[in-house]
Amino acid sequence: MLRPFWAHFDHLVFFALVVVVNFAAAEAAPFVRVLSGVMTENVLLPVLCLVALVSAVRALVKVELDALTPPVERQLAAAAGVIGFVTSLFFLLLVPPAVMDFEIERTSRELAPAMLRKIKQRVGGSADRPGPGYVEAGAGAGAGGAWIVSELQIMIGLSVLAGVLSGALFAPAVRLVRCYVTCVRPPSWGRRFVGVSWWAAPVLHASFALPLIAAVMWWGL
Repeated sequence: MLRPFWAHFDHLVFFALVVVVNFAAAEAAPFVRVLSGVMTENVLLPVLCLVALVSAVRALVKVELDALTPPVERQLAAAAGVIGFVTSLFFLLLVPPAVMDFEIERTSRELAPAMLRKIKQRVGGSADRPGPGYVEAGAGAGAGGAWIVSELQIMIGLSVLAGVLSGALFAPAVRLVRCYVTCVRPPSWGRRFVGVSWWAAPVLHASFALPLIAAVMWWGL
């Protein structure tokens, strides 16, 4: 508990366990509903996932900004964040929706009205006036007087998130690759200390490749 960054690790383990337990409960819920006849919806799981994601990103950013992190690592992480932002923005601007559709146009139409309705439900009163960042829709964008968030603003917001994630994940990714290579291809003098057994090597290969495979499968689906 006295090690650096223990509090961040403790929070991440806690949120991960909470999300896993709620996910398991959501998967088991249909059987309980059939037996009890009560139909309910697990509205807590998406909120918990969002809180866990924000907590994880916050922990990674705080680790990068900590004085214990070498300055060169912070500089490389900042460069990776800039590259991630630029790459994401060009990707969203140039890739046709037929290839990969992030539903930017639909989000542009529905985000502002949904936010206004939610604010009106929470605080009451009129939500006819737009908030900061909204632009009036043109004649070809729908009914007159509608308020939308421009597609460029949504793309920039997503790209900022991608840049933060790229910078925050740079150092952990480098450490993961270093540990993976050291374990599966240890130096001759350190094979006894850092090498893995024949049955553990396939597990390491799978753990290293599965995130990329999952991303490719999601893209294909």
